[in-house]
Amino acid sequence: MERRIAAYRRDPSVGTARPGNGNKPKRLTQLEHKLLGTAVTVREAIVDLRAGRTEEAIAKLDTNTPTQDRIAEHLKRGVKPSHDNPDGDAKLGSHEPDPTPDAADQLRVTLANEPDRDIASRILTEYLQTVANQYANDRIKIKEVKATVEFAGRSHRILPQDWLEKRDQNAEPTLCKCVGIAEFMRRRKVQEWSDGKREKEHVVFSQHEHDDRVIAEARARLLAPEAFDAVGL
Repeated sequence: MERRIAAYRRDPSVGTARPGNGNKPKRLTQLEHKLLGTAVTVREAIVDLRAGRTEEAIAKLDTNTPTQDRIAEHLKRGVKPSHDNPDGDAKLGSHEPDPTPDAADQLRVTLANEPDRDIASRILTEYLQTVANQYANDRIKIKEVKATVEFAGRSHRILPQDWLEKRDQNAEPTLCKCVGIAEFMRRRKVQEWSDGKREKEHVVFSQHEHDDRVIAEARARLLAPEAFDAVGL
């Protein structure tokens, strides 16, 4: 069991026996990774308690398990993982209108930490639509509210050195990196991390760019931690 826990610590994937691919690991979602991390923490705390290391056990639980307020927030809002929000974090626009200072502050933090301008635009649009819907009545219908977010110093949504998360309905999320821009049509050149190795770089056509979401390095490390041990990605 301890070796199994250590393996999860190094690589957040679970060996599965899926038809046609032997025992090839299946990548966990970010939410599953978090839940597994919490379970590992509890197991380690139990070991510490049995060994009389009470303070160490309490410290691990305090650091690595959700607070009661966080649990209550999830239960109240009924949040769940989605394509754009695999962590299952609370999202503005997923509940009743709440145009309060606290909601505005949450929105400000969310936008400040979102590296993909398309996702930021969608989040802001959802929030403003939610607020605008309060003014609808039998005579007034709010047809559409739309907001477009631009990031200072960025001429394009995807730029060289950006970490990307490629999402396909028929496949697990894949870590990618923009490694350059092709001369023809200024298309993005991308390199994928697949099956424990770097694939050859390829050009992404504009109609497929929406499959790649810009992500922060912290998320990239969770998606494929072994990629950061390799030179060149």
